[in-house]
Amino acid sequence: MRDIFKIGALTWGTIFLMIFAFIALSMWGLASFWWLLTNNMMDRNTFLLISFLTSLIFSLLAMLSSYNKK
Repeated sequence: MRDIFKIGALTWGTIFLMIFAFIALSMWGLASFWWLLTNNMMDRNTFLLISFLTSLIFSLLAMLSSYNKK
């Protein structure tokens, strides 16, 4: 039982990090474009919070959709 939990946590952690990397890179490009247009830079804490929460939501939605298929 403990090994199943470890494998599941590792799998979903990896999926979360992959989603986080994609969203962080996408948001970095959008924030850079926003900065060039408006000369208003996004705060680093705001950037990480938005990236983390968006990644968490997508990861949880992916997890819930996989459990619904079973």
